[in-house]
Amino acid sequence: MIQQINTRYVYPESKDRQRAREITTPGDASKMAKLITDPYKLIRRTKAVMQSNPNFRQPFITKMKAMGFSAQQILNLMELKTTTVLMPKAA
Repeated sequence: MIQQINTRYVYPESKDRQRAREITTPGDASKMAKLITDPYKLIRRTKAVMQSNPNFRQPFITKMKAMGFSAQQILNLMELKTTTVLMPKAA
């Protein structure tokens, strides 16, 4: 199932962005990443962290590897580190 997720089309929610801004230490990032069990939430949170606190991305990348995400899925997220990811407007 995880291999089927297109990480390019999962967007952070406002709560993900807020949580990412609250990370102040590598320990905070590690604790947060370890607690996430939903793959979609992990993608959203990773994207949010890469936007606001890219220095704390490694625990999230490590968790993605442990959950079974492919190298390409993770690479897709790494390409987003310098771009703003916005949620598309509802129709």
